[in-house]
Amino acid sequence: MAVEQFGSLAEAGVTMRPYVGASDIAGVQAVRAEVHRADGDLWLPGPDTSEDPDGVHPFCLVAQADSGRIVGFTWMDRWSEAADTRVYLLSGCVAPGWRRRGIGTAMLRWQEAQAIEFDRSRPVDGRSVFGANVGEHQPGKLALLTAHGYRIAFTVVDMAHDLNGLPDGDIRLPEGLIQRPVEAAHHPQIHQVIEECFAGARNGYRARTYEEYLRDVQDIDIWCVVWAGDDIAAVVVNELQTDGTALTPWVAVGTAWRRRGVGLAVLGRTLRILAEAGVSTARLSTVAENPNNRVRLYEKAGYRVTAWQPRYRKPVEAR
Repeated sequence: MAVEQFGSLAEAGVTMRPYVGASDIAGVQAVRAEVHRADGDLWLPGPDTSEDPDGVHPFCLVAQADSGRIVGFTWMDRWSEAADTRVYLLSGCVAPGWRRRGIGTAMLRWQEAQAIEFDRSRPVDGRSVFGANVGEHQPGKLALLTAHGYRIAFTVVDMAHDLNGLPDGDIRLPEGLIQRPVEAAHHPQIHQVIEECFAGARNGYRARTYEEYLRDVQDIDIWCVVWAGDDIAAVVVNELQTDGTALTPWVAVGTAWRRRGVGLAVLGRTLRILAEAGVSTARLSTVAENPNNRVRLYEKAGYRVTAWQPRYRKPVEAR
């Protein structure tokens, strides 16, 4: 669907047009800053967060007021889950003072139409879905999405553990397991364990190639990798943050070692490693609908829930 089909919102004093490159970046950043002040610290990707911020991005639409000021923008990402599901994550925002004028609705319709057009040109064996995220302080956006058929698919749960005053004591591993420092030669096996653990997940997980995994590797001295002979039984990947906290993006336990106390033990060891490294708070995210009840596991390890973030989806249907 071309922008021109609904590119003018005359009554709102706004025209929608494609993003044109570097000259739009300051306006996009100003809108994001306004939305953050009104709605909190939301994840709001845009052309300036991409690898080529000055490039022309076909899925980025700009809402421009008659004065020339940018008052909204869209962004879209896409990936495959498992082997048969393509996800189009639609995002965007409108400056608080310009809401309730039909701008958000027009931007969503345009994004969906663009995704449908793309989907037709690159068919997938399986299904395609739209995805969208809503912050807890965005009732207007939630109403917009549900009115257009989006429903909760899963819920991301953010959790944190205060490491001040962490009790002393050795965390014993189940018999037959041993923790080893990470070496360069271990990375292929670590990558394989992580991918096997999350294979088939339909909760936003994006499979990574080994090259992509290597690009993310950092802070290996605070990882916790446990071995059973020549095989890895469990992996906890940690990353230091500039605010003195640590993020744990990956906790993976091999299928053969689940429900044997391995997960709780490696988490306990991880918390000790982070505390000894001077980390104040350990943070991670999981999915409430995880069949292995990860929320309960992390609560047993001492983490507390800090936020629930529902993720919305709807099937892509040709128009």
